[in-house]
Amino acid sequence: MYILIKYFRYLWYILKHKWYVLIECIKLKIPFRGLVHDLSKFLPCEFNAYMKFFYSNMENDNVKLEFDLAWNHHQNVNKHHWQYWLLRLDDGSTECLPIPKKYLKEMLADWIGAGKAITGENNIKSWYMKNKDKMNMCPESIKYLEEKIDNM
Repeated sequence: MYILIKYFRYLWYILKHKWYVLIECIKLKIPFRGLVHDLSKFLPCEFNAYMKFFYSNMENDNVKLEFDLAWNHHQNVNKHHWQYWLLRLDDGSTECLPIPKKYLKEMLADWIGAGKAITGENNIKSWYMKNKDKMNMCPESIKYLEEKIDNM
């Protein structure tokens, strides 16, 4: 019963998040991206790991590793994550690839949707200011995002 409650709590969060992202994607004139957004979160390799990590009190190395693998999978199959656009070179360095506008728009919708699903508010400006230095994107992608965020 306990695991079933956790399952439905996490499912409810995903559905709320997807709803808010869909609304934002419609506003940004990319409705299809809103429909297909984060479908990989329903795969067992992501769903179960996220549920255990965020909705249970199991804190151990296996849960953390399972979550890390799920997060790695998620950002490598979803083009709206900036990490998707990093090219890992053989010498160990990374190169930023330009992110197409439809994925930049979906990224914005994702950030807004996460804020609304978690706090009920669009806190994209303050969230971005706190997190922008952790992101590794090419200058034209950053410029586009910041122009859009400034006008929200």
